[in-house]
Amino acid sequence: MKKKPVQQRSQAMVANIVNATYEAVTRYGIEGLTTAKVAELADVSIGSLYQYFRNKQELIAALIEHNTEQMIHDLQQIVTANPHASLDDILNRALRHGFQLFREDKVCFEIVKNWLSLPVQEAIDLIYDAGTEFGRIFFLQHAQDYPLTDLHVKSFIIINSTLFTMIRYMNNRHKLISEEQMIDGLQQMIISYIQSSAQQSMDIAKQP
Repeated sequence: MKKKPVQQRSQAMVANIVNATYEAVTRYGIEGLTTAKVAELADVSIGSLYQYFRNKQELIAALIEHNTEQMIHDLQQIVTANPHASLDDILNRALRHGFQLFREDKVCFEIVKNWLSLPVQEAIDLIYDAGTEFGRIFFLQHAQDYPLTDLHVKSFIIINSTLFTMIRYMNNRHKLISEEQMIDGLQQMIISYIQSSAQQSMDIAKQP
C-alpha cells in the first residue's frame, strides 16, 4: 500500500476501496480487475484511489490480506466455540470450512485459481502466525496427550503442506478423488504427524 491510513476518515476510505475491490473481483474476476472499475464501484475519484494504492497489484494484495484476516477470524471462532473438541474434530471443521470458502466464495476461488501469480507471501505469513498461535493454545491445554516440542517447525510443515495441497486440488479440473477423501486424507496426515512427533517427545523424555 502506498499510504497507510491514520485518520478515521482515511481508514474508512481504504476500507471502502478494499470492499469495492472485493465486489470488482466478484463481478469481473482478477484478470478483469482494473483500478478504474474499483474507483467506480467505490464511488471515489481515481486520484483518491491512487493516494493509497499505486496499482492493481496493491489492490489485490490488500484484498488478499483482508480475506486472510477474515478466514483467520472464522477459524478462531471454530476453536473458541468448541473448547472441549478433540483435535480430530477441530481439524475436520477447519478443513471443511476452508474447502467451502474455496468452493463457494468467488473471491477466494479467484485467489486460488491465480495463486502462483499473486502477492500471497504476506497472507501465508499471517496464516502461519495464526496457525502457530492456535496450536500453542491447544497443545498447552492438551500437553499430556500431545507433549510437542518445536511447535513452529511442525506448524510450518502442517500449514504449508495442507494449504498447498488444498490449492492444488482446487485447481485440478479433473479431480481423481472427492473432497471428502481430501478432507479425510489431510486430517489423517496431520493427526499421524502430530501423534508421531508426540511419541518421539515422550520417548526422549523417558531416556536416562
